[in-house]
Parts: sequence; C-alpha cells; structure tokens
Amino acid sequence: LPIYSYLIANRTPLITGSLPLDDDMPTITAEMSAPVYAITPTLNLSAAVRGHLLAPKDEDVQASRDKLQKLHAKFFEELRGSHRRVKSFLVEKEKAAVEQIEELRKHSEQTLAKLMPNVIPNIYRRVRNIALFRDLNTVAFQRVMQKYFQLCCTTSLEQQEKVRIADSIIAGSHLCKPTFDADQQLDLITAIYATVQRLSYEDARHSLDLAIERDLTTHQRIMPVTKSYFYAAGFVHHQNQGSFALKLISGIGSKPLTKKISNLSHSQILNCDNKILPAGELAIKVNEAVRGDDVYVIQSMAAAQGRSMSTAILQLALSMQTLSLASAARVTAVIPYMAYNSNPNASAAVAEMLMINGCRQVLTLDLTSDQVEGMFGNLPIYSVTAVMEFISYLTNRIIREEQSVRNLVVVSPNGDGVARARRFADAFAKNLNKELFGAESNALHRPCAQISLPAREDDPMMSPSPSAMMLNQPSTGSGTTSAVPQPRSNDDMPSPSARTLTRLQSTLLSTWTSSNNLVAPNATQVASSANLLSPAPVPSTERVFIPIATALKRPSHECNDIDVIGDVKGQHCYIVDTVIDEAVNATTVAKKLKQGGALRVTVVATHALLSSAAALDLIEQAWIDELIVTDTIEQDEALKRPEVAKKLRILSVAPLLAEAVQRLHSDNCLSTLFDR
Repeated sequence: LPIYSYLIANRTPLITGSLPLDDDMPTITAEMSAPVYAITPTLNLSAAVRGHLLAPKDEDVQASRDKLQKLHAKFFEELRGSHRRVKSFLVEKEKAAVEQIEELRKHSEQTLAKLMPNVIPNIYRRVRNIALFRDLNTVAFQRVMQKYFQLCCTTSLEQQEKVRIADSIIAGSHLCKPTFDADQQLDLITAIYATVQRLSYEDARHSLDLAIERDLTTHQRIMPVTKSYFYAAGFVHHQNQGSFALKLISGIGSKPLTKKISNLSHSQILNCDNKILPAGELAIKVNEAVRGDDVYVIQSMAAAQGRSMSTAILQLALSMQTLSLASAARVTAVIPYMAYNSNPNASAAVAEMLMINGCRQVLTLDLTSDQVEGMFGNLPIYSVTAVMEFISYLTNRIIREEQSVRNLVVVSPNGDGVARARRFADAFAKNLNKELFGAESNALHRPCAQISLPAREDDPMMSPSPSAMMLNQPSTGSGTTSAVPQPRSNDDMPSPSARTLTRLQSTLLSTWTSSNNLVAPNATQVASSANLLSPAPVPSTERVFIPIATALKRPSHECNDIDVIGDVKGQHCYIVDTVIDEAVNATTVAKKLKQGGALRVTVVATHALLSSAAALDLIEQAWIDELIVTDTIEQDEALKRPEVAKKLRILSVAPLLAEAVQRLHSDNCLSTLFDR
C-alpha cells in the first residue's frame, strides 16, 4: 500500500514500458495518450483479512463474478468493433479525398474554370468533414474509456492494466495518426480555388468556409444552453430547506431539461423514486423533506422512455399530490408541452385534475389555442413563448452565412395560423433590423396586394373573385404617412376560415375596412404588388421586411389539395407552427412550396412529438430541408436516424423556463421577460 500511495503522489504510471500496438483495438484521441493513473483506496487491513473478506462464500457470489467478467470482456469486444468500423470508414474517406485532390492537380487552370462552381467547395467540405469526424470520434472514445475507468476500474488492478493497454493502443492507432495532414490538404485546395477564381488566399478561404456554413449537414444539431436567447450568466441563489426554497422534481420525460434548469437557477433537484409496480400502478416517493418549500414539478405530457402520454399525465398528478401531502408550501406544474391544448373541453378536465391534486399554478410553453387558458378557471396559468429563441438562432445563422434578407418568407401551414405567422415575421424583421442596421422598426406595415385565386373547373366556389384582399402597405421610411394605415392588432383579427378561400377574403376585407382609420388603397398602391404578400423591396433606409404566405386546404377530401397564397418562388420559406406530430401537413405544405420554386424550406415548431416512424419517414424526404424544434420533448429516436438527424436542430428552452421559474418564485411579473 505505501508503494501505491507513492506512485499516486508522484503521478507515476502504474504500468511502464513499451506496449504492443494492435490496430484491431478501439480508438481514442490524442489526449488519451496520457497515462492513466491508478487510484486505489488505502485500507488498514492485512492481506489475510482482505482475502478472507473477498473470498467467495457461495455459488451465487461466484456466478456474479463470472457475469461481471463477461461484461468486462464484452465491453472491450464492443470497443474493438467500434474502432474497426471507425478506422475503416476514415481510411476509405481519406483515400477518396486524396484521389480527388490529385485529380484536381492534374487539370490546368482553364479546365478547372470550366468545371461546375461547387466542385472545389465540395472537395473542401469533404476534407473538413473527415477532420471533424475524427475529432468527434476521438472525444467519444475518450469519454467512454474515462467513464469505464471511473465506474469499473478504481478497485481492480487487473482492469486498470487493461485500460492502460487499450489507451496506448488507441493512441498509436490510425484514428490518432491519420494518413494525411488535413490542414495541409485544405491549404492546397484553397490555393487551387484562389487561382481559379482570381481571389486572394484570404478571400478564397472565406468563400470556402462560407460554403461550409451554408451546408446544413455540417450544422450543430443540439444547440448549447449558453447560446440561448434567454441565457443569463448569473441567477439568484435561494435559501435553505424550509424557508420557501426553490426545489425541482423531474418527470420521466423531462430529466435532461430539468437538469439544465437546475444548473442555471442553482436550485436543487429532489431525489424522487418513480416506479411502476408489477400490477401496472405508479408508485412515487419523495426521499427528501419539502415542508415549507416552493416545489416545481417539470413534466412534459408526452410519451417518453417507453411510457405513454397518459402515464406522464398521471405521474404529474401523483407527484403533485405527494408533494402536497408532504406539506410543501406551494406546488407548481411546469409543463413544457401540454397535451390536449387544442381541445378546450379536454384541457378543462386536465386543469381540474391538476387543481384537485394540489397544483397552485401552471407554467407552460406555446399553447396551440389561446382558448385553453380560459379553461383553467381559478387555476393561474402562465404561457411563455419560444419565438425569440428561433428568431435569435435564425438571425445569427443568416449573419454567419451572409444570406440575403430580401428572399425570406414566413409561411402559415393553415388558415388558423395566419396571426401566428404575422407575429413571427414582424419579430423576425425587427430583430434583423436591429442586428444588421441597428434600427428599431417598431411599426411594421405590410404591402398592399391583390389576390387572383386560381380557378378550378370542378369547384365553382374557387372562381376568381372580383373583390381584392387588401393588406396594409409598409412605410417608405421617408417620414411620410402611408396612405393605408396600420390595421388593428393581431388579437382583433378574426380567425381565418380554412373551408373556403372566398370566406377568408370576405372576412378579412370586411374586418379591415370596418376600422375607422382604414381607407381603401388607390390603383397605384394595388398595382405595386404583383400578388398577395410578395416580398417588398428594401427601402432606402435599409429596413428589412419579411412577407408571409398562407397554405389553405381546398374543400375536398383529397389530403394534398392545398393552395399556397403568396409568392414563394426563389424564396427561403419558414413554416411556423407550434406542434409537429405526424408531419403530414408540414410535408404537404413543404412539397407545395418546393413545387412553387422555393429554394429552401425550413419547418419551425416548438414541440416535436414525432410519435410514429411514419413521421420520421416523411421528414427524411427531400421536401423539408431543415426542422428546428426545442427540447421540450426528447428526440432520441429521431437522432438515431441519420437522414433525420441531418435536418434536425434542437434549441434549448431551459434558460427561458429557468428565468420564468425564478420570477414565479419571487412573485415577479412575466410580461417583462420579453422586453429585450
């Protein structure tokens, strides 16, 4: 034992000397080439006593040890198989990249200039992806080995020796020693591209890096919390137990989100047992004192970890009842995704169940229907929105990729979401004006337009209407007053009917013209826009305007019978919705937009249920280029499918919910949360 203490104190490797290298072993990063140190606890026991205590006493103990040895052997076998797959993949990709680079060097400058403009950027992207793939797998192997050492090897010298040997083998394998220098190859490709395009080296490198940024397959899929719009470095610390301290309890489907909220708010996650008895009953037990505390139960009403949505709802109710019986001062239900929020009657039943079981207030995120708030009766409900998270992410990406802001269109997937799309487009344009030009566009006006609806022989109601749908015209930025004043707020807008387009025309026209301040536009203003919601030119003040388009379903039994109202040709379209489940409607609208000439279609949804494999199959199709969601619902199954994972972007709402929880705990107002 003194020898081990001396080795640890002097940080001397337990195993020294050269080790055999076997390429069949798994791989780890260059950082793993550092020696692994044995940390063995010092025991004041003699060898005879230790041997007596550790000696097998019966067959069950020996069987357990044999099973443990098999698990150790299986770990190294799986590690070896993973290393073989990663190594063969890297060798194949590196060989193909070298061949493509050598092929480029054989051609003259004139020949390369005649090639397609994306040939050299594609080779550059492949080399970058190879280096990124190597780095990611290196870190992955490193973390796997570190976790295995911490959990299984701290008391076993034999396993420590095996880890040390595997560490050395991986450090000397092909994963940590590539066949070619990626940085050198990237410099060579940049030099060729600069020669062909007549650019400087810096401009060529910037152009190639920009092409990488615009490639959706290389984007980060799970956004870190620190890049969230509502992220704050400092949160208030709270009191000890019994003095109305802030404490959290995680449901079965919200454990990662609860951990993030706890780290941001510096609050404690209570130790709670959630078990399913053999009879199928739920058993919930809180193992810590909560008397006099302010407890928040975080649970999304969605299926997770093999449990149904009904199980999640029942667990939420039983958790609140358990906390109430434990004399918690106040119990709050934090429901990132609330089920049944499109059905007011079902929402009323859910609200009554929560209130009976001791819930005192509810915090949720982006309800589909605002009518749900009225169904909660005397139970206070606070609904926050993740719109600014999406807008902040999209704005930063547009700036990073140097995209044009003149070809952006926000699309409503149905008639009921027109008001939501307008609010999103206005906030998006306001944020772009602030970030790009430092201008605050407080009043956004929409262009005047006239619709000519497509005629259809089998539907007499769809004949071109002589009346025009008039929308308000944007200000010119010159300081003069627009001829068409701004319409009333979004809350005063009537809910558009999705049954007939003519009803939508008449409703909006009668509502907007009934305002005292609204006057009809003249012929010049009507002719200034080719069709409804077409992109308006950016005025001389460099203000950004984002139009909207609407997808409306025809009154027929065909699922794909949809009309898109608005100009989407050559545009980057953003379909905005609150929930995406079966993805049928979103895929249908995306297909219609692509057929109408849209360059890129991005679906933005707060909650991604994706409850069936068929939904993932639809997303894999080429119609949807990108799907941006939040982490209110875990997306483990979606991330396991490569084609879906390439399109999926997950933003974190943990900072938003953490700030909301802090304000509710201190009885502050939530309305100022978005005054930024």
